[in-house]
Amino acid sequence: MGIGAFDVYMQRYQRRAELREALLALLQDNVERIHCVPGALSDGSDGYGFRSGHVNNLLQLVHVKGDPDIFDEQLKLELFREMLGGYPVLKKDVHGTKYFVSSIEAWQKTLAKPLNVVAQRISA
Repeated sequence: MGIGAFDVYMQRYQRRAELREALLALLQDNVERIHCVPGALSDGSDGYGFRSGHVNNLLQLVHVKGDPDIFDEQLKLELFREMLGGYPVLKKDVHGTKYFVSSIEAWQKTLAKPLNVVAQRISA
């Protein structure tokens, strides 16, 4: 008996949930600093977040054959949106470097710890 479309969907959904939870655990255990991107949020306030390349490095720790492409920017954005619940998460490109940003409160609540802000003289 073959695998049906629903089974494939459920496998992908489960693996995505595993990726999200693994990324959350890695951020909670290994990240103490967060970047400030001035004016990055929709309302013009400062955004705080992580470089896409840093997220790639973390996801590689939990990547296994058959995973969705962990370097896909849309996948990372969706993982963060799911992780942060109702808080907005945006992807911002600053001088060729991509950041995933939200409010500092969203990150600190989600990661359940204070973060040291890396002040940047960059703007979105």
